[in-house]
Amino acid sequence: MSAVRLERSSVMHRQLILCTLWVLFCDIASAEVLKNGQSARDAINAMKAGGYEETTLDMGPRGKDQDIHFWIIDQGILIAEHSKTNDEIASLRFLLEDERPKKYRQMFVFDVIAFDAETGEMRIRTRKPKPVPRKPSRNADNPFDSPPKKP
Repeated sequence: MSAVRLERSSVMHRQLILCTLWVLFCDIASAEVLKNGQSARDAINAMKAGGYEETTLDMGPRGKDQDIHFWIIDQGILIAEHSKTNDEIASLRFLLEDERPKKYRQMFVFDVIAFDAETGEMRIRTRKPKPVPRKPSRNADNPFDSPPKKP
């Protein structure tokens, strides 16, 4: 009877280890998805592993403490802007232009929510998020926050 218990215990122990390894493996495999706030070094490595070619554009970063990377994706360009100080991606954008002559060409820029470098799947935001309405504060020390006085 005790041998059967020992065998069940070791089988459950092995299953627990396998489940833990599976969760760790899934976490490592999901590192191929680029998102805002992710390490820029991880994003660069994921794009190289996905086989995407890095390119250049006549465009600079928005701030002095930021750097910018460009990758060709199908008929567009993925733009990743990241901070030099903490190496986090600040913004991901997708630039798409039509094939008309430069004088008539249309350019579309989409905010990218996530890009999977392994599958090539991209989630974009097609419209700006609605602003969250703020409730007015009622601070008695600030004359601009207090309700108007009646004459």
